[in-house]
Amino acid sequence: MLVRHYINLIRRHLVNDSEIAQLCRKIYRQHHQALNLIYEHRPDLQLEIADFLKTLIEETEGIEQEDSNKFFIRCVPTDWDKLSLQKTCNVPWTNSHRLVMFEFFNYADRLEFKLTIGPGEYANKKAIYDTVEKLNISGSIRSKLIPDGWSPLFCQNVLTSSDYFEEDWKDIQSKIREFWQRFLNIEKHQICAALDEIRMPLSVSILEESLHPHKISREAMLQ
Repeated sequence: MLVRHYINLIRRHLVNDSEIAQLCRKIYRQHHQALNLIYEHRPDLQLEIADFLKTLIEETEGIEQEDSNKFFIRCVPTDWDKLSLQKTCNVPWTNSHRLVMFEFFNYADRLEFKLTIGPGEYANKKAIYDTVEKLNISGSIRSKLIPDGWSPLFCQNVLTSSDYFEEDWKDIQSKIREFWQRFLNIEKHQICAALDEIRMPLSVSILEESLHPHKISREAMLQ
């Protein structure tokens, strides 16, 4: 980040692009070993953000970190496990088989926060979707509910590209923490209260079996 500011300063006040290129080559020839070492040990901002998010989640009572990595940091309120439809995800999205959870999408130039429904019975997904849609949360998304796919219900920007270029690490941490605290105080309470009202809807597979008792299942067709 400091190097980027330095280059911009040179470009604005000292030399043109061709002269900058010549200056960079000269500096590299004279100090290539040191510069290579600096590049090898350069900060990984994505990793630092991921680690910071995981720490925030661990510090938050009632929120459990789900299977995560550098790019996707997932979490879920533990109270949602009381919902009969929660652990009905029918693909190994995470080891817990939870159907709905929050996700930070940690891109190289932005950070997004989503509420996502994973693969599962259409009736279960529809119950969650209809409940959350009524809340009109900022960033709401009209998703197509595909039983075998993932359906985001809302997407909120935590960091934008300008934050990566204009802010230092402490400012980035502060913005993430402010977003997280606002989410805990507002959206989390709204969503949790709404989902508490959900009761297990009639499973699509059971409904189809009652309407079409002789219909061959997808699993049988694939065998």
